[in-house]
Amino acid sequence: MTQFIAFIPVRPTPKGRPRMTRHGHAFTPKKTKDAEKELRFFLRALKPPKYKGAVSLTLKFHLIRPASSKRIQPVVRSDIDNYAKLCLDAFNGILYDDDCQVIVLHAEKRYDSVEGITIISHEII
Repeated sequence: MTQFIAFIPVRPTPKGRPRMTRHGHAFTPKKTKDAEKELRFFLRALKPPKYKGAVSLTLKFHLIRPASSKRIQPVVRSDIDNYAKLCLDAFNGILYDDDCQVIVLHAEKRYDSVEGITIISHEII
């Protein structure tokens, strides 16, 4: 069981909803495509193991605290599941063959002085 732990210094970005053209064709927003591409670039550089079986994945999204918030843990947009969806899709073909292999997922938003994403993964036997 190989555990992979990494911090990727990218701004966490939520996955955007598919958009439709006037002709009814769906497309992925440019911001989403660019964020997935950047995440893949950093992950490939780290040379993670490629899991063949079931995977447990922990994602910690480090965000900059909003300046206007007085709370320790402010509740702000975006939904945590949209952050996780972008990562799951970006990791396809690098960390695992397909995101359907992820059977345990833990995600959290943290407010920090540095933006990025911490990844902790291992194969479940």
